[in-house]
Amino acid sequence: MDWNTCIKEGSAIRTETDKKKIELLLNASKRKINFVNTHEINDSNQEILFSITYEGILELLHAFVMNDGYFVNNHICMGYYLKDIFRNKELFDIFDSCRIVRNNVIYTGEVISVDFAKRLIRELNYLNEEIIRVI
Repeated sequence: MDWNTCIKEGSAIRTETDKKKIELLLNASKRKINFVNTHEINDSNQEILFSITYEGILELLHAFVMNDGYFVNNHICMGYYLKDIFRNKELFDIFDSCRIVRNNVIYTGEVISVDFAKRLIRELNYLNEEIIRVI
């Protein structure tokens, strides 16, 4: 699968750039990222804080693709935007691996270690910084 498949299957569609919606998404993303970064990660909240960070990154990415005139309706295609359009395999790999972990946490109740959650959150913060620099 790739970005072209996402377009063909209707998972990524052209849309008008909505500056107000982009601003709202960026603010929501920033609040979530800041919230997580001001809380200590421990063995009773690691999945929660990881999931909130992932949601914040997802909002950031929705703003990012909307700024380029797209609406993407699934997380897989959001990753392919990073890889195929933004041409950044490193960010794709970070997002895609976090997407898989997040799905396991949400849909199967997987428990992740505090150290693993911290590592994933650091990687997502890096992704956040890289996207913020160009949006």
